[in-house]
Amino acid sequence: YTLEEVGGLFPYFFYTVVYFALVEIGIYWMHRTLHTNKFLYKHIHMPHHAYSRPETLTPWASIAFHPIDGMLQACPYVLCLPIIPCHYLT
Repeated sequence: YTLEEVGGLFPYFFYTVVYFALVEIGIYWMHRTLHTNKFLYKHIHMPHHAYSRPETLTPWASIAFHPIDGMLQACPYVLCLPIIPCHYLT
């Protein structure tokens, strides 16, 4: 969408805020599901928490997760795109 197609500057910022809010809510619920579902936690999400001790807690620990974990937590970004008009550069 172009700025004119969205309706101007105010709707553009409004839709951007709504998009990020929905994405954050989606990520929260996906992460919560990864913690509450025993199978998903044990096989997909638990390796991420193996780096919680002081000697293993480094900046690299933030990217130590199962690939499926990363895909599941990225879903809200993609799922919100069809319902929120966003410019392709933002």
